[in-house]
Amino acid sequence: MLAVDRTGKLYEIEIQRDDDGAIPQRARYNSSLLDSREVAKGTDFDQLPETWVIFITENDTFAKNLPLYHVERTIKELHQDFKDNAHILYVNSAYQDDSALGKLMQDFHCSDPAKMHYKQLANRADFFKTKKEGVKTMCKIMEEIQDKGHKMGIEEGRSQMALDTAMDMLRDNKPIEEIVKYSHLPLERIQELAATLH
Repeated sequence: MLAVDRTGKLYEIEIQRDDDGAIPQRARYNSSLLDSREVAKGTDFDQLPETWVIFITENDTFAKNLPLYHVERTIKELHQDFKDNAHILYVNSAYQDDSALGKLMQDFHCSDPAKMHYKQLANRADFFKTKKEGVKTMCKIMEEIQDKGHKMGIEEGRSQMALDTAMDMLRDNKPIEEIVKYSHLPLERIQELAATLH
Protein backbone atom coordinates (compact mmCIF):
# COMPACT_ATOMS: atom_id res chain seq x y z
CA MET A 1 0.00 0.00 0.00
CA LEU A 2 1.22 3.50 -0.80
CA ALA A 3 -0.02 6.29 1.46
CA VAL A 4 0.64 10.02 1.84
CA ASP A 5 -0.07 11.89 5.06
CA ARG A 6 -1.13 15.52 5.50
CA THR A 7 2.49 16.71 5.69
CA GLY A 8 3.47 14.98 2.42
CA LYS A 9 5.37 12.06 3.97
CA LEU A 10 5.21 8.91 1.85
CA TYR A 11 4.59 5.46 3.31
CA GLU A 12 5.06 2.19 1.45
CA ILE A 13 3.57 -0.58 3.60
CA GLU A 14 3.81 -4.30 2.94
CA ILE A 15 2.63 -7.29 4.90
CA GLN A 16 5.27 -9.99 4.54
CA ARG A 17 4.41 -13.57 5.47
CA ASP A 18 7.56 -14.95 3.86
CA ASP A 19 10.86 -14.11 5.58
CA ASP A 20 12.57 -13.84 2.18
CA GLY A 21 10.17 -11.05 1.21
CA ALA A 22 11.51 -8.78 3.97
CA ILE A 23 15.22 -8.96 3.23
CA PRO A 24 17.21 -5.70 3.56
CA GLN A 25 17.75 -5.45 -0.21
CA ARG A 26 13.99 -5.41 -0.79
CA ALA A 27 13.59 -2.60 1.74
CA ARG A 28 16.37 -0.68 -0.04
CA TYR A 29 14.69 -1.28 -3.41
CA ASN A 30 11.29 -0.12 -2.14
CA SER A 31 12.88 3.00 -0.66
CA SER A 32 14.52 3.80 -3.99
CA LEU A 33 11.17 3.39 -5.77
CA LEU A 34 9.61 6.01 -3.52
CA ASP A 35 12.44 8.42 -4.33
CA SER A 36 12.36 7.77 -8.07
CA ARG A 37 8.59 8.35 -8.06
CA GLU A 38 9.14 11.85 -6.72
CA VAL A 39 12.17 12.68 -8.87
CA ALA A 40 10.16 11.68 -11.93
CA LYS A 41 7.72 14.46 -11.00
CA GLY A 42 10.55 16.97 -11.26
CA THR A 43 11.16 17.44 -7.54
CA ASP A 44 14.51 18.96 -6.61
CA PHE A 45 16.61 16.64 -4.45
CA ASP A 46 16.45 18.94 -1.46
CA GLN A 47 12.65 18.85 -1.73
CA LEU A 48 12.33 15.06 -1.61
CA PRO A 49 9.68 14.11 0.96
CA GLU A 50 10.32 12.04 4.04
CA THR A 51 9.74 8.38 3.20
CA TRP A 52 8.91 5.31 5.26
CA VAL A 53 9.16 1.73 4.04
CA ILE A 54 7.23 -0.39 6.54
CA PHE A 55 7.30 -4.18 6.58
CA ILE A 56 4.75 -5.86 8.82
CA THR A 57 6.29 -9.32 9.16
CA GLU A 58 4.60 -12.51 10.28
CA ASN A 59 7.77 -13.67 12.03
CA ASP A 60 10.36 -11.86 14.13
CA THR A 61 12.77 -11.03 11.28
CA PHE A 62 15.68 -10.09 13.55
CA ALA A 63 14.88 -12.66 16.27
CA LYS A 64 15.32 -10.22 19.18
CA ASN A 65 11.70 -10.29 20.43
CA LEU A 66 11.14 -6.58 19.88
CA PRO A 67 7.89 -5.11 18.52
CA LEU A 68 9.66 -2.65 16.17
CA TYR A 69 13.00 -2.41 14.40
CA HIS A 70 13.91 1.07 13.10
CA VAL A 71 16.52 1.17 10.33
CA GLU A 72 18.28 4.50 9.84
CA ARG A 73 21.41 5.51 7.97
CA THR A 74 24.19 6.82 10.16
CA ILE A 75 27.59 8.43 9.74
CA LYS A 76 29.64 5.79 11.56
CA GLU A 77 32.67 7.94 12.34
CA LEU A 78 30.53 10.72 13.80
CA HIS A 79 28.02 8.43 15.53
CA GLN A 80 25.14 10.54 14.26
CA ASP A 81 22.18 10.20 11.95
CA PHE A 82 22.68 10.91 8.26
CA LYS A 83 19.28 12.68 8.18
CA ASP A 84 18.34 11.82 4.61
CA ASN A 85 14.67 11.47 5.68
CA ALA A 86 14.50 7.87 4.39
CA HIS A 87 13.32 5.42 7.04
CA ILE A 88 12.74 1.68 7.14
CA LEU A 89 10.60 0.11 9.83
CA TYR A 90 10.01 -3.57 10.54
CA VAL A 91 6.91 -4.35 12.59
CA ASN A 92 7.08 -7.76 14.27
CA SER A 93 3.51 -9.08 14.18
CA ALA A 94 4.54 -12.07 16.31
CA TYR A 95 4.96 -9.61 19.22
CA GLN A 96 1.42 -9.44 20.62
CA ASP A 97 1.35 -7.81 24.05
CA ASP A 98 -1.31 -5.52 25.58
CA SER A 99 0.07 -2.33 24.00
CA ALA A 100 -1.84 -0.58 21.21
CA LEU A 101 0.56 -2.03 18.62
CA GLY A 102 0.42 -5.49 20.22
CA LYS A 103 -3.37 -5.49 20.05
CA LEU A 104 -3.28 -4.39 16.42
CA MET A 105 -0.93 -7.30 15.65
CA GLN A 106 -3.35 -9.62 17.46
CA ASP A 107 -6.08 -8.34 15.14
CA PHE A 108 -3.88 -9.04 12.10
CA HIS A 109 -3.74 -12.70 13.16
CA CYS A 110 -7.40 -12.95 14.19
CA SER A 111 -9.86 -14.55 11.76
CA ASP A 112 -13.00 -13.66 13.79
CA PRO A 113 -13.96 -9.96 13.47
CA ALA A 114 -16.00 -10.23 16.70
CA LYS A 115 -12.79 -10.90 18.65
CA MET A 116 -10.80 -7.99 17.20
CA HIS A 117 -9.74 -5.02 19.33
CA TYR A 118 -10.04 -2.29 16.67
CA LYS A 119 -13.52 -1.61 15.34
CA GLN A 120 -12.36 -0.13 12.02
CA LEU A 121 -10.41 -3.29 11.18
CA ALA A 122 -13.13 -5.57 12.57
CA ASN A 123 -15.80 -3.82 10.48
CA ARG A 124 -13.71 -4.11 7.32
CA ALA A 125 -12.89 -7.79 7.96
CA ASP A 126 -16.56 -8.50 8.65
CA PHE A 127 -17.53 -6.75 5.40
CA PHE A 128 -15.22 -8.92 3.31
CA LYS A 129 -16.11 -12.13 5.16
CA THR A 130 -19.88 -11.92 5.64
CA LYS A 131 -21.48 -9.21 3.49
CA LYS A 132 -22.56 -10.21 -0.01
CA GLU A 133 -20.85 -7.23 -1.69
CA GLY A 134 -17.63 -7.77 0.30
CA VAL A 135 -17.49 -11.49 -0.45
CA LYS A 136 -18.09 -10.72 -4.13
CA THR A 137 -15.24 -8.18 -4.08
CA MET A 138 -12.89 -10.68 -2.42
CA CYS A 139 -13.83 -13.37 -4.93
CA LYS A 140 -13.06 -10.97 -7.78
CA ILE A 141 -9.68 -10.07 -6.24
CA MET A 142 -8.84 -13.76 -5.77
CA GLU A 143 -9.81 -14.49 -9.40
CA GLU A 144 -7.55 -11.65 -10.59
CA ILE A 145 -4.67 -13.02 -8.50
CA GLN A 146 -5.30 -16.51 -9.87
CA ASP A 147 -5.46 -15.21 -13.47
CA LYS A 148 -2.23 -13.27 -12.98
CA GLY A 149 -0.53 -16.37 -11.59
CA HIS A 150 -1.86 -18.44 -14.49
CA LYS A 151 -0.54 -15.93 -17.04
CA MET A 152 2.82 -15.81 -15.28
CA GLY A 153 2.94 -19.61 -15.36
CA ILE A 154 2.19 -19.65 -19.09
CA GLU A 155 4.92 -17.06 -19.75
CA GLU A 156 7.43 -19.02 -17.65
CA GLY A 157 6.47 -22.17 -19.55
CA ARG A 158 6.98 -20.44 -22.90
CA SER A 159 10.33 -19.08 -21.77
CA GLN A 160 11.45 -22.53 -20.68
CA MET A 161 10.27 -24.05 -23.96
CA ALA A 162 12.25 -21.45 -25.90
CA LEU A 163 15.37 -22.22 -23.85
CA ASP A 164 14.90 -25.96 -24.29
CA THR A 165 14.41 -25.55 -28.04
CA ALA A 166 17.52 -23.39 -28.34
CA MET A 167 19.63 -25.81 -26.30
CA ASP A 168 18.47 -28.82 -28.34
CA MET A 169 19.26 -27.02 -31.59
CA LEU A 170 22.67 -25.92 -30.29
CA ARG A 171 23.50 -29.51 -29.35
CA ASP A 172 22.48 -30.54 -32.88
CA ASN A 173 24.86 -27.86 -34.27
CA LYS A 174 22.06 -26.01 -36.07
CA PRO A 175 22.94 -22.59 -37.55
CA ILE A 176 22.52 -19.66 -35.13
CA GLU A 177 20.10 -17.87 -37.49
CA GLU A 178 17.84 -20.93 -37.52
CA ILE A 179 17.93 -21.16 -33.70
CA VAL A 180 16.95 -17.49 -33.37
CA LYS A 181 14.10 -18.03 -35.83
CA TYR A 182 12.61 -21.08 -34.10
CA SER A 183 13.28 -20.25 -30.46
CA HIS A 184 12.32 -16.55 -30.75
CA LEU A 185 15.23 -15.73 -28.43
CA PRO A 186 17.55 -12.79 -29.15
CA LEU A 187 20.90 -13.51 -30.77
CA GLU A 188 22.78 -12.42 -27.63
CA ARG A 189 20.89 -14.98 -25.53
CA ILE A 190 21.65 -17.76 -28.04
CA GLN A 191 25.32 -16.82 -27.91
CA GLU A 192 25.25 -16.97 -24.10
CA LEU A 193 23.67 -20.42 -24.22
CA ALA A 194 26.22 -21.57 -26.80
CA ALA A 195 29.04 -20.47 -24.51
CA THR A 196 27.72 -22.73 -21.73
CA LEU A 197 28.08 -25.77 -24.00
CA HIS A 198 31.79 -25.24 -24.67
